Amino acid sequence: MRLALLLLAAVAACSDGPFGLPSDLSTAVSLSSGLASPGDSITVQLSLTNPTADPIRILGSSSCFLTFTVRAQDGTDLTADPRICATIVATVTLQPGERRETSIRWGLAANGAPLPLGLYMVRAGLALANEHALQAQSLPTTLRLVASGT
Repeated sequence: MRLALLLLAAVAACSDGPFGLPSDLSTAVSLSSGLASPGDSITVQLSLTNPTADPIRILGSSSCFLTFTVRAQDGTDLTADPRICATIVATVTLQPGERRETSIRWGLAANGAPLPLGLYMVRAGLALANEHALQAQSLPTTLRLVASGT
């Protein structure tokens, strides 16, 4: 009985403890400029924060698990993140209050083609393993693409 209690205590000491949910994470996006023209490049700043009191472990679907998406004015979702990312399951643990950031230089292209003039909504989100849609999406930031000299 004493050995069993010692074994249980040892297992509890080695445990990672409780983890929060990935849906509790907060993402944000900002753009170096909300107004651009064809041929321009802007910087997309993405951040991921754990605002909870517990660590949160995520399984990213690639090395670029913190990413962004663009929605055209007509509601079409576009793949815009220009990075080439290793397709690996990346385990990341964010401690309480921890914030991670990344900056991406974006040439205003999506799905392999330049964006046409118009209004776009840009969101940050998490590309998690076993999830088809981005998780923990941020509030959108507006990008207006106008003709040069406008």
